[in-house]
Amino acid sequence: MLRKQQYDYMYGEFVENQFQICMKERFNSVTKSNRHENIHKHIDFYINDKGVDVKGGRHLDTIWLELKNVQGKNGWLEGKADYICFYIHELKSFCFYQRIDLLNLLDGVTETTTDKKDYWKIHFYIPIRVLFRIGNLITSFYFKPF
Repeated sequence: MLRKQQYDYMYGEFVENQFQICMKERFNSVTKSNRHENIHKHIDFYINDKGVDVKGGRHLDTIWLELKNVQGKNGWLEGKADYICFYIHELKSFCFYQRIDLLNLLDGVTETTTDKKDYWKIHFYIPIRVLFRIGNLITSFYFKPF
């Protein structure tokens, strides 16, 4: 494996392990998905019988939404998970989003990219603001023109 791929794999395993510990400490039922579910359904865990895909290394200013993966197959946004759970560095926390809500954000988006270097060439991007209320995580999605 190349160094970056090896690092990404190891970091992903670390984040998933931390997620599993965090969920168990909060007395949730946690079941690791099997290899087929992980690869083809984009489900890492079942938390209280809900499918969750865990994503590490995200930041508040921008989260990339994957429609197609590197093999040209459906990306995690079109997987079968009920929730996508991002580890957000600035918050030092896991944040849950309903996968279908993230997918619905893309209604009306006409420009996409396959290369993160094209970030500044796209006319719109989807930053995610996170606001907290007692006991609730509230998300606000919006399009911001350059």
